[in-house]
Order: sequence, then C-alpha cells, then structure tokens
Amino acid sequence: MFHIKLLQSAKGHPILAWVVICAMVMLVAYANYSQLQKARESSQLQKSDEYGQMSGPSGKVLVLLAATIIGAIVFVQLWSQPWRFNVFYSFSHGVYAETFAIWLVGFQLLLGLVAYLTMSYIPRLLSLAIGSGFFLSLTSLLWLIWRGLSWSEVKRDLGLHRGEGFGTEIGYGFLGYLASLPLVAAAGLFVWLVKLVFGDSTLPFAAGASIAGGLAESDLWTKAQFFFLLTLAAGIVEETLFRGVLYRHLREWTSLSRETVSLTVSVTTSVVASGLISAVVFASIHPYGWEGMLVVMAGALAYTLLREYRDSLISPMVAHATNNAVVFMVMVF
Repeated sequence: MFHIKLLQSAKGHPILAWVVICAMVMLVAYANYSQLQKARESSQLQKSDEYGQMSGPSGKVLVLLAATIIGAIVFVQLWSQPWRFNVFYSFSHGVYAETFAIWLVGFQLLLGLVAYLTMSYIPRLLSLAIGSGFFLSLTSLLWLIWRGLSWSEVKRDLGLHRGEGFGTEIGYGFLGYLASLPLVAAAGLFVWLVKLVFGDSTLPFAAGASIAGGLAESDLWTKAQFFFLLTLAAGIVEETLFRGVLYRHLREWTSLSRETVSLTVSVTTSVVASGLISAVVFASIHPYGWEGMLVVMAGALAYTLLREYRDSLISPMVAHATNNAVVFMVMVF
C-alpha cells in the first residue's frame, strides 16, 4: 500500500470543472460537426478525389505502409521492455481539472478572437497568429501556481523535464511515432471497412482534408505558417494540456482514494482508463467527424502510453509533432 502526502493547497472543484469540460467538448464537437456538414455539401469536397477517394497505390501510401510495418516492430520491442509506471504521491485536490477547464474555455475564446482580428486586418498571418494563440494559452498554467502548487511540483507532475536527456527523449519520440502507426492504421482500416459496408468509399479524413484542400496551391509563406501551427504549436501545447494537465488529473482520479489515501486500482487499469478518457476528449475537439475521431483517438492513446513510459513530455511532443509534420507533407506534396 502506498501512502500519499497531501499537498497544502486549497481544495479544488473537480466536479464543477468536469461539468465545464463536458459542456465545452459538446459545444466544440457540435460546431465542428456543423462545419463538416457544410464541407460535405460543398463542391470542394465532391472534387477532393486526391484526398478522399480510394485510388491505386501511390508512393505516399507505400511509404506509410512500410513505416507502419516498421512501427509494428518498434511497438512490440517497446512493449516488451520493463515499464516504469508513475505513482503520484500527492493529491492535487482537483486543481489540474480546474486548470484544464480554464484552458479549454480560454483557448476557444482566445482562438476565436485571434482569428477574427487577424482575418479583419492581416489575413496573411492567420496561421501564425493562431499558432501564437496556442502558446499564449499556456498562461492557464499560472492557475496551478495561484492555487498553491510550486513550479517544481507542476514540472514534476506534468512531465516538464528532460527525463534521461533531450537526445534520449527525442529519440524515443521518433520511435513512439513509429509505434503509434499500427494503432492509427488499425483504427483507420476499421473505420474504412465500416464506411464500405454503408457504401462510402471515402477515407476517414476526407472531410478534414477538404478543409485544407487549398494548402497545396498556397504560397511558401502560407505553408510555413501552417507548418509552425501544425507541428510546433499543436505538438507542444496540446501535449502539455492533454498528456500533461488532463492526464495528470485522470491518473490521480482513477487510482487514489481520499478516504484511505492509498491506491485503489492497479496502475495499469488507471493508465488505460485515463488514456481512453483523455483520448476521447482530445479527439472530440478536432474537426474530423466520427470517422476521423477514432483515428485521432488511436494516436492520442499512443502518445499517452509514451508519456507514461518515458515520464517526460518531450517524447510525446516529438511524436505528436512528427505525426503532424507527416500529415503536412502528405497534404502539400
């Protein structure tokens, strides 16, 4: 039995925080659904054969298939190694749930404001401005300090440290990306087979790809901004909040008992439950529809396992950024 030392911070309100989180997720998911419905009705989606329709094997498909096979080997190798599951020796009193709720609300409002102002005055800087808004949203972490946690506690709990060294963690990030490909491919294959049963041959990301359909024809400056947004901004900020803040809260919530101040379930059960819940929240706020949601969940679950395996956020950040960079290259080239 593990005994946990309580943090000397104010009592949080995790239930209220989850009410806010669920409400925001439903609002964002509904907004994304409405957007995709309009995209499906537009002529652009009907003409997006390059992204959405099954054609003969291309060089891109063959390369991704080879990477998936390699990733399956890497996944087996990583899974066979001894795992260093984390045991959290302190209660956060729901403060991490509060922080994520604050970030989620503030993030949506901030990006909406940034997009409106940028489109009104300097539309050519839209992706750069939104990416900057991503980083600005990290100020929500100050709530943790205001609620009584020290910065050293925050860094430890969120995995904001070098782990075994930048080089090692970056290397594991690339390996983690390869290991995620079999999970993503399996989810994509399942979705595609379901769609085939109902007479739809489009790939899971057809609608999402159509939204960025003009990227390939855009100028270099626009592509550079979008690359910054998709890799650096999304990779760093989303991992900090989802595999950092939210996952930290869920791991505590699914494993610790306040009454006995001890572990209530196995660490493995806590990891799986926390990973699935955070993956659902993560996928729900991305504009890919139900079919793309399952694929995104598979990737998010892989990044969660990497976060648990390495303890540091560097590896999942690198894996996430690598995945988005590959998606960018597929869309552009």
